[in-house]
Amino acid sequence: MTISLAFLGFLLALKHFFADGLWQTEWHYKNKGTFLHPGGIVHSLNHGIGALAAILIWKFTMQPGLSMAIVGGLALFDFITHYIIDYCKMNLTKGKGYSAMGEDKEGRPCQMIYNNKFYVWLVADQCAHFTVYGIIIAIIASTL
Repeated sequence: MTISLAFLGFLLALKHFFADGLWQTEWHYKNKGTFLHPGGIVHSLNHGIGALAAILIWKFTMQPGLSMAIVGGLALFDFITHYIIDYCKMNLTKGKGYSAMGEDKEGRPCQMIYNNKFYVWLVADQCAHFTVYGIIIAIIASTL
């Protein structure tokens, strides 16, 4: 069982790499701090869909009896919490003057970092996301 749940953790971490890394576009990251902007919603939706895929892969390879209602509810939980965590981080770092959206040399949007405390909040943001994954794993483990 421990290896099975560790595999789920790996799948969720891999999902995070894709959704926060490879799939995140300028449109996503420049708008995550604007409440209900489609860019932030789509970014978080990528996380929710990725969580759905990760949990389904785990379900069908490790625990076929896991309820689809639980699978869907946990993917929705990931989507909602990801949106809230990102929105708060973007506004906290901007509000404190640690960062702002700017432009690079080619005029593309980019995160401007004005204070190293931005990185403290960036790491806190990532810890919050991975805490959510721990909660997802704990909820699933409690159903087994």
